[in-house]
Amino acid sequence: YLVYTLSSAGLIDWGDVTYRTAAELNENEFGQDITGDGNISNGSTSSASDTFADAVTTSNTDAQVVEKFSNTAQSDIYSISNSDSSSSDSKIEMFVKGVDGSAKAEYTMDVSIVQDANAAVLGKLAADIGKSSTSIKALTGLMDFNVTIPDANNYGKIVSLSWVLPDDTVNPVYYKKDPASGDYFDFKFDETTGEGAKWDDSTKTLTVYVRDNGKYDADMTLGKVRDPGLIGSSADTTAPDA
Repeated sequence: YLVYTLSSAGLIDWGDVTYRTAAELNENEFGQDITGDGNISNGSTSSASDTFADAVTTSNTDAQVVEKFSNTAQSDIYSISNSDSSSSDSKIEMFVKGVDGSAKAEYTMDVSIVQDANAAVLGKLAADIGKSSTSIKALTGLMDFNVTIPDANNYGKIVSLSWVLPDDTVNPVYYKKDPASGDYFDFKFDETTGEGAKWDDSTKTLTVYVRDNGKYDADMTLGKVRDPGLIGSSADTTAPDA
């Protein structure tokens, strides 16, 4: 479920959205049984009780990843559960890489998994991008993350975030979710705008570039960047941008 907050004027800010599973949804806010289970529930009362709370952590991060990327990361390094059960690597690491050309800073980031990459989600994704769901292997569930830019001089600039993927990853794609339409699309890197996803096979990192308050930023608050999406490994033999 996508829960939007209306302004006092009754307008919808498409970036002001909260993703809720059926178990998390507070139906008392609406005064009705939205999920159809016969009850009007309070839902989740804290992030710790959310359905996928255990899927993201900043503890027990792979020591080799910390050693390799500690000087690159400009935030805590998060570990996200790998949705590919056949992979030998159970975790995927994520961190803020920052704004290119600026001094290293400490970014604040909140990350959560808001939906499992189940058959229904992959079916929806495949229909949106015009491919078969059998050609997509999900590496994460649907992620929702918010990044706070610490330096006001960098407001409005392109912020990058990186994921460290398993060694056997082939053709990873960042499938971005549009909060307004609910549709997914392949967030390919655009050399003209400097936004999109780039794959570095030598370091096994997928890096996403998003401009603060730009077209692809789901949070129109200056200094806040939000970019919901999931990472999948595509059967397409065309190598992604690097």
